[in-house]
Amino acid sequence: MSHPPQSPYPPPPGHYPPPPGQYPPPQPYGAYPPPPPPAPPRRRGNPVLRVIVTIVIMVVVVGGFFVYDAMQPPGIDDSKVGDCVTDQQDPDDIEVVACTDAKAGLKVVSIDYSPDRYDPEKSCEGTDATDYVAFKRKGKVKSVYCLAPVK
Repeated sequence: MSHPPQSPYPPPPGHYPPPPGQYPPPQPYGAYPPPPPPAPPRRRGNPVLRVIVTIVIMVVVVGGFFVYDAMQPPGIDDSKVGDCVTDQQDPDDIEVVACTDAKAGLKVVSIDYSPDRYDPEKSCEGTDATDYVAFKRKGKVKSVYCLAPVK
């Protein structure tokens, strides 16, 4: 008959080892459980590979912004004096089109790049403009496009 392996230390007084295949007895009241085993060290990987991956991600993100911007139709902020634009209620929907295009409703007659931010209409005084679009950036008027009907 074989006996289970014995611990090198004798059991504490009043405690007997559990029978083979059974759970150990519960800890006496107030006893702390044994500490968990230490966590394995974290693998950091190859630092050169991490730098390369970071650069690739940055290039893809920045490139995505340029592609997105390039795919947008030219808006009022892309126009210059003499260009024709669509006649839209929402300035964000205005597009630059050929003056012969049926959608051309207005023509840019002047652009003021340093307008009176409190009264952008002043930018179009003295022109034959009947309408204007104030182009804003970060809530401030940056330029005013004076528009007249296409003749």
